Amino acid sequence: MTMDSPGPRQTDTVRQRYDELGGRYDSWTRWLDALVVTRFRRDLLSTARGRVLEIAVGSGKNVRYYPPDCELVGVDLSEEMLRVASKEAAAAGRTLSTHPLDAGKLPFRDGSFDTVVCTLGGCTFQEPGKVFEEMRRVCAPEGQGLFLEHVRPRSTFMRLALEGLTPLTSRLLGCHPNRDTMTTVRAAGWSVVRQDEAARGMFVAAWGSPR
Repeated sequence: MTMDSPGPRQTDTVRQRYDELGGRYDSWTRWLDALVVTRFRRDLLSTARGRVLEIAVGSGKNVRYYPPDCELVGVDLSEEMLRVASKEAAAAGRTLSTHPLDAGKLPFRDGSFDTVVCTLGGCTFQEPGKVFEEMRRVCAPEGQGLFLEHVRPRSTFMRLALEGLTPLTSRLLGCHPNRDTMTTVRAAGWSVVRQDEAARGMFVAAWGSPR
């Protein structure tokens, strides 16, 4: 997970923050899951297929929602979060191959995954456009990208509220909730073939094609 301004120092700061959070991240975000996110996770990830790469896998919340025949690979900056994710995968009876990596510099070959996934990570990346471009690069031409993000809402009131919260959330979680993430996804070359919304457009689930 990475933040807004480029530089290894900020990347290291976010890595340290999530290393410290570890398993507590799930307890911090449980209310959000109950309100919106779990339903979106279930609907979105049930359509994954083949070899799956999940970017910013975090604590492994998504693992239990993938179809059983998927081969799962997860990357994250935080080795502690990867440890939690591996534990979550084992509890779900799944195998998850984990790699401590910067999502903007993936070592995988072009077109090597059938499905690439990012959920609630776009708000934290240092260079989100670069990450989404890398996701597209490693996605097979006939593959798919699955995205679940909280984005800048259409409501003026909600937008102003998030602007006010951003200094706090960026400091605590490296999270910038006021980003227009789906515009960045499209600018990275993804074609969005389906998009579902909740909370007046503040949460978006999207199915993308790399072509």
